[in-house]
Amino acid sequence: MDPEENILGEAFGKTAIAYVRNIQPLNLTSQIIIHEVTHAGLNIKGSQRAEIIAFMRGTKHNKNNLVISEIQEIINMVKDNYPELPYR
Repeated sequence: MDPEENILGEAFGKTAIAYVRNIQPLNLTSQIIIHEVTHAGLNIKGSQRAEIIAFMRGTKHNKNNLVISEIQEIINMVKDNYPELPYR
């Protein structure tokens, strides 16, 4: 599989782009949009910290609060999937 097929969205400057596939659930689409708008709106990109914040905000769309185990799961996922990014 081409790695670009796994890209769900991107942010450039103040622009957020979500790649929507007609087979994905609506809640995933909304999480992607929130994730990318977080990067664009807060101008945070290029670090594990930025990814953690964006994933947390996207996840919170479906829940009002995250418990510590969910936050730790996001942190571990970001560390595993973005090892090339610095923390800050």
